[in-house]
Amino acid sequence: MSNLDSLPDMHLEGPAEITLSGFVHAFVASFSVIIVSEIGDKTFFIAAIMAMKHSRLTVFLGAISALVLMTVLSVLFGWLATVIPRNIVFYVSTALFAIFGFKMLWEGYHMQPGGAQEEIEEVQADLRKRDGEIDKEVHLMSADPESGRHKRQNILKLVSRIFLQA
Repeated sequence: MSNLDSLPDMHLEGPAEITLSGFVHAFVASFSVIIVSEIGDKTFFIAAIMAMKHSRLTVFLGAISALVLMTVLSVLFGWLATVIPRNIVFYVSTALFAIFGFKMLWEGYHMQPGGAQEEIEEVQADLRKRDGEIDKEVHLMSADPESGRHKRQNILKLVSRIFLQA
């Protein structure tokens, strides 16, 4: 039995072409799940806070780059799940789901009443600290030893400091 025979709900035509309806179904399903799971997530709030302080385009580029990277990793893990025997994937995924679910419940149960606000303040303090470190690096990188003036590097004109951090 080949790998193609074991894949459910795939409509194959000719030499293993997926039909348009299968593509649309997979696209809508993955888009819907990601939208529902990402709204209100910690990364959602971090991007919102960063967009308040920095260029929205740069924050968008950094966030979308991170999402692309995470999606590629997820696809690779999904592909690995087709190579590894099904019972091993089942038990490992069940264990990971239970461990991470229990961890989130544990953190939520032990969180102080103002814990969410403290977490947002921690993120903001971390962002301020990183901004200060990058400002210092930019200051050192852009010093012109001959004139004593600071010139802005061309790369910083194209790419914001936030994108460089991402």
